[in-house]
Amino acid sequence: MELRLSVEKTVCSVFHLKNHSANYQLNVKLKPNVTVKFDSHPSYLGICLDRSLSFRTHLHTLNKKVSSRVTLIKRLAGVGWGASFKALRTSSLALAFAPAEYCAPLWCRSVHTKHIDISLNESMCVITGCLRSTRSSFLLILSGIAPSETSCSASCL
Repeated sequence: MELRLSVEKTVCSVFHLKNHSANYQLNVKLKPNVTVKFDSHPSYLGICLDRSLSFRTHLHTLNKKVSSRVTLIKRLAGVGWGASFKALRTSSLALAFAPAEYCAPLWCRSVHTKHIDISLNESMCVITGCLRSTRSSFLLILSGIAPSETSCSASCL
């Protein structure tokens, strides 16, 4: 059985911590006239990789995704009518927390996770109806959602 690559999906990258070698581009050819595209930030199983493995690019795009979903949950909450606590909590877990925790053991120790935590705290403010200045430890208790450190360490184990 032979390996068949999808030329459209296949990319090559260089991961190197030395700055002078960081921008080196490979010239990989599959066939005499087919060259593999070079991508400095390849995506593998939905995770965007960068050369230092700080996951900055991935967490930036993830933060955009989560914050747009938190905006949807705010609209679901409404001002005068709004959904129930249970509906808001379920929606937040499905729309905001599920994508935020996807492959979290891989990137949970990155310094760029604070942006996602801010968006998730905003989601918990919407669920509980608390002000943005409320401590995140209180929001976790009121919303009944496990802290991200706990869920990350549980998924690592």
